[in-house]
Amino acid sequence: MKRLFVWIFFIGILAFFAYSGFYVLEKMRYPLKYKNYIMIHAETYNLQPELVASVINVESGFDKDAVSSSGAIGLMQVLPSTASEVADKINYSSFQVEDLLIEYKNIEIGCYYLRYLLDYFDENLYNALASYNAGLSNVNFWLGSSKYSEDGEHLTSTPYKETNDYIEKIYKNIEKYKSKF
Repeated sequence: MKRLFVWIFFIGILAFFAYSGFYVLEKMRYPLKYKNYIMIHAETYNLQPELVASVINVESGFDKDAVSSSGAIGLMQVLPSTASEVADKINYSSFQVEDLLIEYKNIEIGCYYLRYLLDYFDENLYNALASYNAGLSNVNFWLGSSKYSEDGEHLTSTPYKETNDYIEKIYKNIEKYKSKF
């Protein structure tokens, strides 16, 4: 009987650590920082907060100081040229590139741009995400190719593996972040 108790205890301890490890890994893969800023700007720009969190996770891993090799900056990895155009539209009177390192400004600029892309593509999330990652001009070009779009309005894929992987990660992350909002 004592041996059975030891085995049950041992299995219980293993189960506890397995579950705890899974929970810790999930928190590491799907962190959620700046939740208030995400919720405020998602609501302002009529976006799902889980979409915004997913973009931030895939773009920067929630690193507010991230800078990509292409020059995109901050949480939502916004290019300075895009940020400057958006800043004019949302009346950031004295916008400077360094502002992209300020969490709430980066999230607002990224949300505005994501909303712009969704409006541009009539709420087609796939096209909007492809544009966010690879550029609007590329997506417009691909929409004209029967290889990437059957109807000229909806992409089925892109020629860039990075962009295809990016979109897949965003969709997967959206599901994970739904329970956090």
